[in-house]
Amino acid sequence: MVTHWKKLFQDADIPAVWRPWLANADSMTRALEEASGVQCQIVVQKEGWQLPWPDEVELLLSTVGASGGSPCWIREVVIITRQPVMFARAVFPQKLVEHFPKLMTLGTQPLGKVIFSDSSDTFKRGAIEVAEISTGQTLWEQVPLSLRPEKCWARRSLFHSSVSPFLLSEVFFPYVATL
Repeated sequence: MVTHWKKLFQDADIPAVWRPWLANADSMTRALEEASGVQCQIVVQKEGWQLPWPDEVELLLSTVGASGGSPCWIREVVIITRQPVMFARAVFPQKLVEHFPKLMTLGTQPLGKVIFSDSSDTFKRGAIEVAEISTGQTLWEQVPLSLRPEKCWARRSLFHSSVSPFLLSEVFFPYVATL
């Protein structure tokens, strides 16, 4: 089943409890740590060279200079505060990784601490799109089985640089709404 992404607040009817989380354009890691009072733990689920999904290719190709049709470095992680709060999937085109090889060696370091701590503003977030996802949708199926809620909110956005954009998709678990 295809995920129907919508422009943040423009097309999506989002419950009030989710609005601040979905709209946060700064470091989500920082926001989660401030809200929970504990440092985020990053558990890498999968990373390596893979072909991006068709909708990811389409979005990456819609930006000048992106090469979404070839293998990309894809990193999937679960972010935990007091309990799991989010699943994230980053799609880094080869051209970007060649210029910023650190993206392939993040390990348990949060991506947000890398891209938002750069004082030269190397990466700029593009528009945020949101979707309510559930069973059968590709992104939802990537969430570890033991953590999959019946349905949940997700967002995605391109981060632009002078080299190439990359795509970050984030799935929020219900616990986030209690922070």
